Amino acid sequence: MEPSSFVAAPARSYPDTAFVLASSLGPVEPNVATFYGQNYEACYLAGILAGAMSDTGIIGVVAGFDVPATNVNINAYRAGAQETRPGVKLKVAYIGSWFDPPKAKEAAVAQAEQGAKVIYADRVGAIEGAADAGVTALGFMADQSAVAPDTVITSIIWDPYPLLSHAYGQVAAGAFEAKDLSPLELMSAGGCYLAPYGNFATKVPEAVQQQIATKFEAIKGGAFKVEPDESTPVSD
Repeated sequence: MEPSSFVAAPARSYPDTAFVLASSLGPVEPNVATFYGQNYEACYLAGILAGAMSDTGIIGVVAGFDVPATNVNINAYRAGAQETRPGVKLKVAYIGSWFDPPKAKEAAVAQAEQGAKVIYADRVGAIEGAADAGVTALGFMADQSAVAPDTVITSIIWDPYPLLSHAYGQVAAGAFEAKDLSPLELMSAGGCYLAPYGNFATKVPEAVQQQIATKFEAIKGGAFKVEPDESTPVSD
């Protein structure tokens, strides 16, 4: 199956141009390479942290839509939390939008009222909701500590440098390939990790920081595998 025609058609019209597309539909020969959100390994580490930092044993996530790329992250987050805190309860909210800050904020506040003490802010607005409710949050995609330094413990980082560097290198060498570049988003390639703890550097117990660092090295080196699960997560 080809990516949507708005990319496939221009790619055919410009055969000497290399295209790198965020898509789950796969590459198109000869000049469209693709990648598809592989943040779930970092989400597992975020879950370890959330499970350890929630004194109620309840954590939350505010997401956009019930789609595989989002679900795999949430399920990894839950699995990581279960490693630290067996029996942890997860509250899941899909706001039905990729960008609706007021709705995301409202969902975060609602989860805090249900006892969630750490909220994975997959959507913009959830951090502000966590801050208003007096609970902590985990940023997503980039370091979001600046949004609320005393609320954001860390952030799940998606680093595009490895895949872009690979693509640029191929173009420079005149050897671009239409491939799935998603593996370059994994920890083994440097494509995902957690941001520094910022204002929480002294608040996250040293033992928890060490547990996360050890697990990071195990995942990166292949000694531990986070199994991707795209099923729809439901609230406990």
